[in-house]
Amino acid sequence: MIQKPIEIGKFGKTNGLKGHIHLFSFTDPVDNIFTYNPWFIKTDDTFSAIEAELIRPANNGFIIAIDQVDDIDVAKSFVDKLIYIDRTSLPELNTGFYWHDLVGKNVVNIDGIDLGSVIEINHNGAQDLLLIAKPNGKKFYIPFLDQFIIDVTDQTIKVDWDHAD
Repeated sequence: MIQKPIEIGKFGKTNGLKGHIHLFSFTDPVDNIFTYNPWFIKTDDTFSAIEAELIRPANNGFIIAIDQVDDIDVAKSFVDKLIYIDRTSLPELNTGFYWHDLVGKNVVNIDGIDLGSVIEINHNGAQDLLLIAKPNGKKFYIPFLDQFIIDVTDQTIKVDWDHAD
């Protein structure tokens, strides 16, 4: 069914009495989320496929209708659930990489010092941030900006960043 799940969005609160629900997209641009089918949700370690229809754009996302959900009480069971697709449904890129491909990569500075590995990518409103877990367990952020990111290879991200414990 789903081999390599990746998160592409999240359901928010319900909207109205007909079972509509807010959707927050993690794709860029945000409306690309509607190009992927099927979507999957995870319940108790099991992935289930769902279909949805766009009702209208809303603040910071969309209002959607989930197939066979026409009641607010049923829609409430989707609140805060993540939406996944299978990694194999993404087109292969000739150049560049997908953000989720950076997670797990080792981070080394220009002096060859191992800074840790990427455990998350976050956005602070101004830029994307790599959350790095150091070998000693401490965590820190590196902005994903050209001035700091020197090179990205299959296994490593080389950065211009001072080593600090």
